[in-house]
Amino acid sequence: MAKNLFLGLDLSTQSLTAAVIEPATGDLQRHAISFDSCYPSYQTTGGVIIGDDPGVARVDPRMWIEALDDMLDWLNQKGLSGHLRAIGVSAQQHGTVFLNQRFIKALSRLEPSKTLAVQLHDVFSRNTSPIWMDSSTTNECREITASLGGDLNVARLTGSVATERFAAPQIRKFWKENPAGYRETSHIALISSFVTSLLVACPAPVDAGDGFGTNLADIRAGGWSPAAMTATAPDLERRLPPLVVKDEVVGNVSSYLVSKYKFNPQTLIITGSGDNPCSLVGLGLIGEPRIHAISLGTSDTYFGYTPELKGTQRATGHIFGTADGRYMFLICFKNGSLARERIKDRYGLTWADFSEILMQMSPGNNGRILLPYFLPEITPPVPAPQVLRFGGLAEEDASANVCAVAEAKAMAMYRN
Repeated sequence: MAKNLFLGLDLSTQSLTAAVIEPATGDLQRHAISFDSCYPSYQTTGGVIIGDDPGVARVDPRMWIEALDDMLDWLNQKGLSGHLRAIGVSAQQHGTVFLNQRFIKALSRLEPSKTLAVQLHDVFSRNTSPIWMDSSTTNECREITASLGGDLNVARLTGSVATERFAAPQIRKFWKENPAGYRETSHIALISSFVTSLLVACPAPVDAGDGFGTNLADIRAGGWSPAAMTATAPDLERRLPPLVVKDEVVGNVSSYLVSKYKFNPQTLIITGSGDNPCSLVGLGLIGEPRIHAISLGTSDTYFGYTPELKGTQRATGHIFGTADGRYMFLICFKNGSLARERIKDRYGLTWADFSEILMQMSPGNNGRILLPYFLPEITPPVPAPQVLRFGGLAEEDASANVCAVAEAKAMAMYRN
């Protein structure tokens, strides 16, 4: 019996998740693939390769392709692929994928007898992709800012001040450090457009939700900014995908997926987007400027919808596009769930233990706050890992420190 199913693919920092929903019944099926446990050869921690420099965060994009292969196989094995009517991709924002001229040709010649990972192994002009956790491009941010006339000018043009994890400074750094690799690059995708390209077997456009988070777009004109591209790297425009302001249908699923994984050839592929604009949609905030949201994910974010750009002067936070062609505002804190998880693991706690300890404290904790910056922070700028304490909080303050409370609890259990 035919069903009408819809698939959402979420490529986050730590995993690839599929959510298949049947609107008629409300039935939901989910499947997640953890990068660390499923693909140990890529040597990721929390889905990321972090070397000696804590400011450098990279991922081998071949790992993402392997995960997509395995997810497509799961959909086929579960008998779901042939019932899918449309697919949308959500991905961690700001990551850039650098591809050579073999990419488009390889997509057009995919063979059903082979996996995507095998056939796309050599389509990259850069072996690793910088992701949102990378903060190694401070010098490039300064150069772009100087070229465009200062922080306020950059923010008014692109929606954000020049920001380390964004595509523009990452592209500029690659061009400066590896000009031969940049010359070999024929296509630069964001992670959302890269994954979408694999589903339609041709280069996919970037939506404004993700594209406005690059320091390369003119957020008022809704297209790539010539000035921003010139400030970034030479001959950049031909390497970028088209930028679309509203969500739209990219095309039908590729014949490769039809043959190999038994997809319905009429399955529609929607323009992929970043995880933050997708969160705005998922929370029902499109068209609702009165309600704001807090997301406690790998990073923590505060965001909301705004139907128009205000004329106020600002250089903090970010402006991204939305599915309806409007705007969202966002502030991002890099040390989110990974920082909490690190504290939890250090003291051998479960998440239930962690929550119980936090519930012992009064809201606001009487102004005593611990900020554990295990990684360089984005907002506010904290260039080196450190732990900051406010409101009289000290390491030995067992009434206000999750670590200290955990230790006190362990000692009490030991005494008993």
